[in-house]
Amino acid sequence: MTQRLERRLTLPPTAVLAAACAGVIGEWHRLEPPLEWDAAVAGFPHTEDWLGGVSRLALINCFQWHLEDECRARYDETARLAALKHDIDDSNARRVASIDAIDEQLARELAGVSVDRNEPVALVTPGNLLDRISILELKRYHAAPGGHAAAIVLEQLGDACDGLERLVADLASGRQRMKLYRTIKLYGTSD
Repeated sequence: MTQRLERRLTLPPTAVLAAACAGVIGEWHRLEPPLEWDAAVAGFPHTEDWLGGVSRLALINCFQWHLEDECRARYDETARLAALKHDIDDSNARRVASIDAIDEQLARELAGVSVDRNEPVALVTPGNLLDRISILELKRYHAAPGGHAAAIVLEQLGDACDGLERLVADLASGRQRMKLYRTIKLYGTSD
C-alpha cells in the first residue's frame, strides 16, 4: 500500500466559512443595499483570501436572492422584469466566476499532492459546496425560526458542511482528485 502525504491547506474550517456566509447575510439585511451591483458591493470590504472569496460568493447569492424576489413582485411589469432578468444573468455569471476562483485557489494549493490517476475524480468541487452552503445560510436566515423548513435547512446545512470537510480531507490526502471544470452556458448562443 502506498503511503500518501496529506497536504496542509490554508482553507479555514468549514464552520468558519459558513459563519462568514452567515455574517455577510446578516450584514446585507442590516444595510439593505440597493439592487444595483456596484452600489451593493460598495458596502462590503473584499479581501483576496479564502474568507474574502467565500464572503464575495455569499454577497453575490444575497444580491441574486433579492433580485429574484423583486422579479416575483414585478411579474406584471414587462420592462422591469426584463431588466431584472438581465441583472440576474449578470449576477449568475459573477457567481459562477466566484465558484471557479475558489476552485482554482484550492487547485493551486493541491498542486503538490501526489494523486494516483486511478483515484476517483471528485464529482462536486469545494466551490460548488461552498455555493450550496451560502444558499443554505440564506434559506436559514429567511426560514421561520423553529419551523419545519428551518429544521430541514439546518439538516441540509450540516450535511453540506460535513461533506465539504470530507471532500477537502480526501483531496488533501489524494484519496480523490480534483479537476477544474468550467461551467459552460449554452443558452443564448449559437455554439
